[in-house]
Amino acid sequence: MGILGRLGNLIKSNTNAALADAEDPRKQLDQAVTDMEQQRRKVASTQLEVATALKLAHKQLAAQQERSAQLEKAAVAAVGQGKEEVARAALTEKERVDALAGELARGVADQGRALSELGESIKEMDRGILAAKARRDELKQRLAKAEAARQRQEATAAGRPGKDHVGDTSAFDTFGRMEERIEHDEARAEAQRELAGGEGSLEDRLAAMKAKAGRG
Repeated sequence: MGILGRLGNLIKSNTNAALADAEDPRKQLDQAVTDMEQQRRKVASTQLEVATALKLAHKQLAAQQERSAQLEKAAVAAVGQGKEEVARAALTEKERVDALAGELARGVADQGRALSELGESIKEMDRGILAAKARRDELKQRLAKAEAARQRQEATAAGRPGKDHVGDTSAFDTFGRMEERIEHDEARAEAQRELAGGEGSLEDRLAAMKAKAGRG
């Protein structure tokens, strides 16, 4: 076989191997679990971001609530001192702070619900991943049994001659060709002896007789 032929076979072999890998059910099963685990990591990352934002929002809310309490005290003190304008300014600022605190409180509540939902989603995903892994392992076992059964059938078929089975018949084909060649050579030699005839044929018979009588 020339170098181009060998190269063509190599390319064909590599292509078939690539297709086999792409269609390998074991790899597909593993990839399905890997995709689920990757999705779980993404959700966990989002959960961490929400939890971080929630902590910051809690701190901001606490700061605004503390500021509101301080303004309340300042207004009361100003009223006690007869400083009405100071008291009015403190109360005005307190209203602004309270409004901001209210927005922060609503944000904290929303983030808290989102964090809780993410936690439940992760738990559900964990259960799904465990179930997927168990299912994957079960399918791999079934696949291994099916392949073993197929290999046994192919091995059994390969031990039987004939061209209608799955096994390779190249050895039996070779035996047949060799037998035909031997029969052809034998017939050719016999024909040559017959065509020679005369003394050659007589000498051959005499030599055979001597050999049979043990006098050769």
